[in-house]
Amino acid sequence: MVSTHSADTHSTRLPLGDWHVVPADSELGFVTRILFGLVPVRGSYSGVSGELHVDGAGNASGELLIDAATVSTGIGKRDRHLRSNDFFAADEHPHVRFTLATLVPTADGSLALTGTLHIREHELAIDTPITAEAIGADRLRVNADFNVDHRASGLRASGSGWKKVPETLHVNAALTLERNI
Repeated sequence: MVSTHSADTHSTRLPLGDWHVVPADSELGFVTRILFGLVPVRGSYSGVSGELHVDGAGNASGELLIDAATVSTGIGKRDRHLRSNDFFAADEHPHVRFTLATLVPTADGSLALTGTLHIREHELAIDTPITAEAIGADRLRVNADFNVDHRASGLRASGSGWKKVPETLHVNAALTLERNI
């Protein structure tokens, strides 16, 4: 669970500096549907780390690392299967990685994020609006909701019904970043 902050918050266009993800105050989850699209499956990752750099010209760069072995849907057998070679191959590919390409302000006050999600040897383009709020002088809260196309992810199981990989996975990221001192 993410901590509630009592400090005043306000929208920001990304303050300058170097930032790192605070795992204890961040959430990374997903929702998909299995069994012919009828049954929702919710999951999360508890191993998240990352960094963000914003320079004087407003250019942003960064990376988010997700520990593939920390995937959790609340069902041990399914989680072990997700960590197996059928899906994440967590022993060989311990991290799912997101590399930030651009992060630019939009007219509506949000930010347009583009980057690449690396899953095993596959690369998926991500292009989504996000929001960022300053929480005091040294913290940011970044939120993103977007879909990932499973067909492009390379994560495929064969078979019918519950064995099929759903076409999309909805990702919800609520990350707290703290300024490096």
